[in-house]
Amino acid sequence: MKKILMIDNEKDFTKMMKNILEETGKYEVIEENEAIKGYSTALRVKPDLILMDIIMPGIDGTEITKKIQKDQNLNKVPIIFLTAAVTDKEISRGTGKVGGYQFLSKPLEIKKLFKCIEDNLV
Repeated sequence: MKKILMIDNEKDFTKMMKNILEETGKYEVIEENEAIKGYSTALRVKPDLILMDIIMPGIDGTEITKKIQKDQNLNKVPIIFLTAAVTDKEISRGTGKVGGYQFLSKPLEIKKLFKCIEDNLV
């Protein structure tokens, strides 16, 4: 079973996503609803993949991602941004990437989420 760390301050959203992903029997989802704790939780749980919101109170997802990139224990962990904060420029480029990481915009299409997770776990 693959471990997915989900860092998003929206508690109802993380709870729903945890239920959807764990229902498959393929994933164990660890929720972190406080952005500031996201990095330390990643160090502790050693996830196979991180689902990261961008806009969060205090420290945002891009700042946590920078810390992860610098950490030799975490820098190979794939990160997928789940965000409503995607610019028209990013969408129009059609790259599906923010800062080199893949993103999915909220509201999510569940089939796209599953495909994106599987593609990034390979």
